[in-house]
Amino acid sequence: MNLLAAGPAHRSAMFSIALLMTGLVNMATSTPAVAAILYSLDRPTAAPGDTVQIRAMYFNDGANSLTFEAPARIVIEWRAADGTINRSFALAKNGATQLNIPVNNFADLTWETVVPKHVQSLQAIAIEGTATLLALEATGRDSGTPATTVAVLPRHPSNPGFERLRSALSEYEPVYFAVGTRTRTTARFQISAKYQLFSATQNGPPTFINNLYFGYTQISLWDLQAESAPFLDTSFNPSAFWLNRNIWTSSNDRWRVGGQAGAEHKSNGKGGADSRSINDAFVTPQLSYLFHSGSALMLAPKVKAYFQVARENPDYSDYAGHVDWQLKYAHHTGAVLSALYQQGRHQRRTTQLDLAWPLKRMGLDINGYVHLQYFNGYGETLLGYNEKNRSQLRIGLSVVP
Repeated sequence: MNLLAAGPAHRSAMFSIALLMTGLVNMATSTPAVAAILYSLDRPTAAPGDTVQIRAMYFNDGANSLTFEAPARIVIEWRAADGTINRSFALAKNGATQLNIPVNNFADLTWETVVPKHVQSLQAIAIEGTATLLALEATGRDSGTPATTVAVLPRHPSNPGFERLRSALSEYEPVYFAVGTRTRTTARFQISAKYQLFSATQNGPPTFINNLYFGYTQISLWDLQAESAPFLDTSFNPSAFWLNRNIWTSSNDRWRVGGQAGAEHKSNGKGGADSRSINDAFVTPQLSYLFHSGSALMLAPKVKAYFQVARENPDYSDYAGHVDWQLKYAHHTGAVLSALYQQGRHQRRTTQLDLAWPLKRMGLDINGYVHLQYFNGYGETLLGYNEKNRSQLRIGLSVVP
């Protein structure tokens, strides 16, 4: 294992504990690949005798899938300002683990270690065999903001409120912008994110409340051909849910069972006869399989029960049905293929296929994906939930496939 790191330590005047370093790691495996590793602590302060967690996110930004064995034990050095060094072991929560990471994807691991009894004040934590440094204040006071190695050192003390927001936000549904022509030239785009409502617990595995999220998705259909280029319709979709993608994992880490359950609201923000509004509760079991190549396949049917439907669209379920059949295949090259199928009453069917191809696989040093989308059926807009749409093919770009 060769590890390359860049960047000096920097102590934040606001927190007096923000010692940051860049961690760039080259992993030697059976198939040459490059992984960038981001290490972090689950807290900035802890008392001697407390258990702290060291987390690592392995990013595969190479041209091929990456497979390697993550160690069950790492050696930690606690370095005080006076030069005193204490050593301890950190043990992986799941033991030695073989990681299979597709291109442009990541995996995460967690080790646990106990703060040595004689450790006091600010400590620089080194991981033996790497050039990584983290910071921990051994006082027992915990502000709840994790200390993390980052790619670029901040020039000024960071805003703690913004850092909390950024650490709690993550991707939810795909984010894309695609254009196509049927009878008119239109663009369809979607933005989406989820927010973790409660931070992870300081000791032990995540609890039930750590898996509670608020989500938001917005889909718009834009008429690019009309004189004023109006938006034909926009659906606003806030939701609250519990999500755990790792409820059960097989002994060989190939099979994984997860699940999601919650409630959501959909509306198009219009009034009068054009108003559309639906509320539903949903449960989404998730079954995933990881192939030896690093590719992954996930089946996630979303079962919906409508509990409040606006009078302008009382027959919504006749067109959208009660189950969104969702299938997603992530190839080890970074390409992602998604399929959505809905079955309403009286043979009313809706099919949507999305293919995202990494731009880097096309020889372009650009983040993101070329996005192809096929749609046929009902409900391309919430306003036209009961209108049958002929086959539509669009092409564009996606940030989250």
